Amino acid sequence: MRKNYALYQFAFVAALIAIFSTSCTKNNGIDNNNIIRTPYTLYVSDSMGTMYHTNDGVNYTAVVFSTDGYIPRSIVISDTNLLWVKNNLYFTRNSGMNFNPSTGTFADSVQHPGNDFMVTPYAHWQSMMYQVEDQNRLYCSAVNTNMAQDSFGVVYNDSNGLVGRWKWDVMWDSAGATPPNNVIGPNIQITSFTYLNLSKKTIAYDYINNRVFHRDNRDAMWEETVMVTGLPHTAGQDSFYLCHINDRLIAVDYSAKDGAYYSDDLGANWTQYAGLPQNVHHLYCAFAPFNETILIGTDSLGLYECGPTSPVNTFVKSPLGLTGTNYTSVRGITAKSNTYKDGTMQKFIYIATSTGVYRRNDNGTWMQVRKGNYVAIQ
Repeated sequence: MRKNYALYQFAFVAALIAIFSTSCTKNNGIDNNNIIRTPYTLYVSDSMGTMYHTNDGVNYTAVVFSTDGYIPRSIVISDTNLLWVKNNLYFTRNSGMNFNPSTGTFADSVQHPGNDFMVTPYAHWQSMMYQVEDQNRLYCSAVNTNMAQDSFGVVYNDSNGLVGRWKWDVMWDSAGATPPNNVIGPNIQITSFTYLNLSKKTIAYDYINNRVFHRDNRDAMWEETVMVTGLPHTAGQDSFYLCHINDRLIAVDYSAKDGAYYSDDLGANWTQYAGLPQNVHHLYCAFAPFNETILIGTDSLGLYECGPTSPVNTFVKSPLGLTGTNYTSVRGITAKSNTYKDGTMQKFIYIATSTGVYRRNDNGTWMQVRKGNYVAIQ
């Protein structure tokens, strides 16, 4: 009997060891492998200028910024700071508790004293402000208001948008640069940026003069790409803006007249995509979530996409799931992901539309997560 009792004791201890050794990933009954290690932050703004914040896409809190009637044009998250363009460029470092104009004293205040730039007034798309993550540099299309005649140019910030850290970009290898400070003259009016992930090149575009520039690294000069087979350009009509997928450069016509084009050689030769609708007035936004599929939002016909299952270089209507698809305007697109403690990742795509905020996860179905009329998302 004593021998059997000892055997039972041994079996009980072994069972406890087994339980604890297999439960080491649990804390208070929660499996740590299902705990989010890196949660995402999502900001979305409505047509009245109010901004909302969420960490799960479902539960939203209003950011403290009074509804002012100004429609947002661009939102950028730079490290823990938030910047957005409305009638001006605004900055916050405390999740929206206090927004302040980001224009103001420059890092090179001797050359550029005071409040001497404003954001370009005629760029209406997300890519007018762009964060190059690999280089920790934030670009913005700007107007130098300190000169006798307004001069259009580019400002950049290497301190995540902090006020007082903006600099005029004077590194232009182009006849369009003008002395004494090489602030770009009337022949270059940059309105859009993007970044090619594989070649690590930053691209800038001037839709007014139909000119493309690239920068090989943050310390290099901007160099112009001479167009061979160029983008169509009719003054006062075409208004292209940039996006990309991997190393393919994409230009989308905001006016919708000329659809979308792509270039695989930094903008020297352009080819038109097929499949985009002809009976819309605007192509509001374009984005390639996770560099897998290109999405373009229209002003009244929902979303179009070009991906692995689409015909080659052809856009098709996005699967159903948007409320009133034939009347929904898609004005903003972004991608978010949850990284779990076991290293797995769950991907989400969000769109800001005239009927609400929608989310699509790995199963490809769009789900409305918030009702309303939204114009920007990041």
